[in-house]
Amino acid sequence: MPSIPAGFTAFNASHIQDASGVVLLAGTLSVEPTDSNDIPIAATSGGAGGAILVRCATVAVETGSVPINFWVSDTSRTRPPNICYRVTVRDPSGMPIFTLPKVQPSGPFFNLDTYDPTTPVIPTGTASATPPTGITFIDTITGNHLTITYANGEEKITTGGADIGTPIHALILTDTMTGTPVSISYANGEEVVTT
Repeated sequence: MPSIPAGFTAFNASHIQDASGVVLLAGTLSVEPTDSNDIPIAATSGGAGGAILVRCATVAVETGSVPINFWVSDTSRTRPPNICYRVTVRDPSGMPIFTLPKVQPSGPFFNLDTYDPTTPVIPTGTASATPPTGITFIDTITGNHLTITYANGEEKITTGGADIGTPIHALILTDTMTGTPVSISYANGEEVVTT
């Protein structure tokens, strides 16, 4: 498999079929960047950066599959954050036969075959719906490594294995896995996590 560029998600589909299980022998699959209201949007990619054009990225479908070298910008790393894609499958004549709005592929791999269309959409331009769990950060002020974990509705922040207790009012950290800056702040008893 070709290497996936930083900030992108490999987009896989290997069984595009009709309700009776007959695979689409030939056609196309397109993804178009939209906001969380399914309105086309321009954005920039995370990772290597660069503009995401307001037009479809299209790939051939052969025997129900898309090629292994098809990838899209990781929606969790775009600017604005959490853009969506409208996924459209067309038959050989160009007629749309399947449209799925508000898809948010993120992470290294996305599989359309196992995607649940009832997955809640994170609104475009907002932070993720849930804070990260069990992730180690570097405090950009002190240089200390901090681990944030969540269990039973409780947040625990540790450094060097020692519990540092109640969350402080604002942290600006760097995710040690991705290098992404993360801000954690607290207001009115609510935690806000932004990248």
